[in-house]
Amino acid sequence: MFGIGQSAKAIAIVAGILCAIIGVWYVSGLRADLAVSEENSRKLTQAVELQKEAMQSIIKDQNKIREINSELNDTVKRQTQDVTNLREKFSTSSGGESRDIGKAAVVKPKVIESVINRASAKALRCMEIASGSPLTKDEINEKNSECPSLTGTGK
Repeated sequence: MFGIGQSAKAIAIVAGILCAIIGVWYVSGLRADLAVSEENSRKLTQAVELQKEAMQSIIKDQNKIREINSELNDTVKRQTQDVTNLREKFSTSSGGESRDIGKAAVVKPKVIESVINRASAKALRCMEIASGSPLTKDEINEKNSECPSLTGTGK
């Protein structure tokens, strides 16, 4: 029926068809793998963009924190200077001479009482301003000698 030549041809044809089927199957698998890889690449690109946005947000936040911290440090320095100035008011006269407020209170009690009462009222107002109370029109225009860093009137 079939000779060796015809059998070889049939085997070759079957082998060719089988190779074509295997080739098509292999290429289909490659295409599926390529589609998965492209989807993964797209997701990774999106993740990288999200990370870049997050990093930019963190950098902005850090810069804002540095700015606020710098302002806070400046405020602390000014208030420390105010405390130093207040301490000097008790131990130094307006003429720059050293004084003992206790001795002055014994000699001129009414004058010292008046001075301390005025300064105490200003100091209490400083506490109100530090707690968030708005400045009055008079405080905006006049210098508060007790807390110039809070009123913005400086020395």
